[in-house]
Order: sequence, then C-alpha cells, then structure tokens
Amino acid sequence: MAANVLRSWLDGRRDRVLWIEFDDYARRVFAGNPADWLKQATRCANTLGQARSVIRTEVLSVDVLAPVRALLAAGDEGDAVERVRAALADAHGRAFTAEVLDALAHKFAQELDLVLALTSPRDLLAACGMSEPGFDALDDVTMALSDLVRSFSEKPIAALLLKRAAAEPVSADEADAYATLVGSAQHYRWVTALAQTAAAPATGAIDGLDVDVLLYPELESAALAAIADSGVRCGGGLPGTYWTAAAAPAPPPGGVLYGAVPETAQPELVLDRVKALLG
Repeated sequence: MAANVLRSWLDGRRDRVLWIEFDDYARRVFAGNPADWLKQATRCANTLGQARSVIRTEVLSVDVLAPVRALLAAGDEGDAVERVRAALADAHGRAFTAEVLDALAHKFAQELDLVLALTSPRDLLAACGMSEPGFDALDDVTMALSDLVRSFSEKPIAALLLKRAAAEPVSADEADAYATLVGSAQHYRWVTALAQTAAAPATGAIDGLDVDVLLYPELESAALAAIADSGVRCGGGLPGTYWTAAAAPAPPPGGVLYGAVPETAQPELVLDRVKALLG
C-alpha cells in the first residue's frame, strides 16, 4: 500500500511534502542518456531508484505516456483523436509502465507515494496538431485516458496527476471532460492533482473541476502564498531556476514543494539544492 504522504498533508497531519520530478535528469546523469531508454523497463526503474537516493522526494511521479509519446508525432489534425487513442492503447506502452510501477512499488511503496502522471487531453491533442479542441474531442481523449488508468488501478498508487502546459485558464469544456478522469481517480481513493506547468499559468480555483491540489511548478513562494490565501490548496515553489541559478530562490517553508529538476542541471548544484530542502 502507499505511504499516504499526500493524504496526510491534505488531512492536516503533516505540514510539508517534497515532490520533485527528475525523469529527464535521471536519464542523462544516472543512465548516460541511452537511445533505448524507453525500451528497458527494469533499467528505467533502477535508474529512477538511484536518482531518488540523491533527490529525496517523498512523492514519485511516473510519466505514463512517456513510452508512447513518439506515436503522437505523425499525422494531421483530422485524425488527432484516433492517434491519441491508438497511442494510449499501445500494448508495449502499458506493459512498460506496469513493469516500472511494479519495480518502484517493490522498492518504495512503504516509503513514498507513487503517482500516475498524465499529459492533459488538451496537450495531447495539441501535440497532434489540434490547437483548439472542442468538448467532443476532449471527452473522447479523456475516456481513453480513463481506460488507461483503469489498467493500473490494482497497483499501489497514491495519486493521479494531470499535467497541463497551456497558459490559458481551463475552459468549461475542459473541466467538464476532465471530470470523468478525476472521478475515476476518486473512485480508486487516489489523491487528485492538476499541475499548470506554463511559465505564467492561469491561477486560482477552476470551476467544475474538483481536484485536491493545484500545482504551479514555475511559481515562486510569494505567488503561491497569494493563491493559498484565496483558499485554494496549492503547491509548487521549485521552478527550474531553483535547480540551475547561482543563487537559488527561497522555497516555500511548508505545503507541497513541487517542481522538476531540468535535464541539463549540474549534479553539484542539484545536490546542494536538495540538501537545502532537507534542512
């Protein structure tokens, strides 16, 4: 079973959660950036485990769509939904992710929260050339994502993370479509989160979308505090500059400290910044 780190924070039983993503950094620094990175699940899981021994995150995201992302690249806008559906149904991608999850759960399930990280339907369709999808397209992709999530529902997962790169506010069509996916995660008793990863994201509560926490990885402490003061459960405060700047911005003192280590970050700086977070 999961360590219930995020649930404990939501319930008020802990003041701080450290949630650091480092897939690309781990691939480069710990695995030597192999061309077949997404072909060997055991190596991928072992590499993430090695990286976690240095980057002491309490929540570990697994990018469910990483092994199938290349399948989205070819084609035109007219077949965008079908291309996304085919990628999400890819047997190799599902098997790869299941093996990675099993290996990480065996090593860490009692120690940290494992999270399924998904690219938002809007971003998936944008990757296929559909820049302004309507409700039907968003709903079709959301249903396909829900089916993918269902295939991992027996794994010791603590949370579902939906990552959205668009800077514009979540539209009513998006919120309506995503509610199905969020409802599936809630049915499995998982924590739900939406990460707005744009450099200048829209902020604040999202009408019609009931997630447990909103994450803003590129916002610094003052901006996060303003959102929290409005009554929104939020996290972030570890932007890319935290890991790369000569003088790092101060992270928030509490809450969910969330962000991603850039692929090109220098190991010495990363180690120093992790030490600062651990106090």
